[in-house]
Amino acid sequence: MPLNLEYARCWRLPSWDKFILPRPFTRVRFILGQPHEVLKTSNEEEFEAERERLKSAMMALVEMR
Repeated sequence: MPLNLEYARCWRLPSWDKFILPRPFTRVRFILGQPHEVLKTSNEEEFEAERERLKSAMMALVEMR
């Protein structure tokens, strides 16, 4: 299930992944996408197509702002 969390106020840690820590009592926006089944792939082209399909599903949630 693709999901997106957005925080009104948060701290971003200075780590390699820029970990986000919500501040106390902040507002959180939670967006849950449609179920996404990851298909099995057998070659590089199928893998790339499936990766793009998953990326599109995730980015669609970000664009719902």
